[in-house]
Amino acid sequence: MVLSLDGYKNVPPSVPLISAFRARYIPHNASGDVSTFEELAEQAQGRKCLAYLKADVDNLGFIFKAGLKGEEGGDRTSISRLTTLSRSLDLFFSGYFETLLAKEFPGIYTVYSGGDDLLCVGPWDRTISFALRLREQFSLFTCRNPAWSISAGIFLVGDRTPVLSAVSATDQLLDASKEVAGEDVVPWPWKSPTGKAQKNRITVFGTSIPWTSYPQVLEKSQWLSGVLLKGILNTSKIMRLLKYAEMHREFMRTGETRNFRYVYLLSYDLRRNWGANLDDEDGRRALEWAHQLLAPENPEMAKLRFICEYALNSIREKEASHG
Repeated sequence: MVLSLDGYKNVPPSVPLISAFRARYIPHNASGDVSTFEELAEQAQGRKCLAYLKADVDNLGFIFKAGLKGEEGGDRTSISRLTTLSRSLDLFFSGYFETLLAKEFPGIYTVYSGGDDLLCVGPWDRTISFALRLREQFSLFTCRNPAWSISAGIFLVGDRTPVLSAVSATDQLLDASKEVAGEDVVPWPWKSPTGKAQKNRITVFGTSIPWTSYPQVLEKSQWLSGVLLKGILNTSKIMRLLKYAEMHREFMRTGETRNFRYVYLLSYDLRRNWGANLDDEDGRRALEWAHQLLAPENPEMAKLRFICEYALNSIREKEASHG
């Protein structure tokens, strides 16, 4: 057996070799040493923590079983086609994945990637952005074929959290992305599934989000982060919004009317605390956005926890683990 992880291996012509990509990208610090988890966490904006990202391809077993059958009943399945399909997927997760990290997200550490899934860890804010970039590139790789999708889960931890504990928690969030029914953004944990699981989504910050909605939710989160950093809003307002988001989730999940109190609590909050220093464009936009939350059926309520947690984490200092 002849192995070489870097470049090519000089061996006699009579020795059979099989080449393959292996995703093993690891960040290095200024001294050339492998970056520690503490060093990676320090690169994050605001709260100095890490995020684990786990993702895999949806419905792969079904695609291998039925994806090569013709529309009129013909069967194009063959060993060569199945092998090509498998190798193509591995090319993305083992080959292109490493290139993407090295060029665009050098602070993210590969735990493993290959076949049809991956696990990586990096600064929390960059990992959340990387998830969107990964999904965009996978969509391009599969020619935007709607039959191909990935689901993902992200969990935030301190830099000293045991890897196995973090991976276990991330697994639960990936499972949530696979199990949530419907195509809406929903708080998580959510109601027991009553419809068909749509998959093709990401779960993070207590929110399960279809990829089609993720760019807009992430953009709103980054905008609110900027509003906080400018001092237009303070953290107390956002913490109260986070409380109302949790009451909304409990009301929608259980139907308990005591949690519906968030509507009048929010209404009172807006009248009493949201009047001053909101005269510029961002201030007016923030006030308009907050007023939309008074309608229980407004889809912004389901996004509220993600948006608030992202913004708060972007200005926090190093804290304990939080999912």
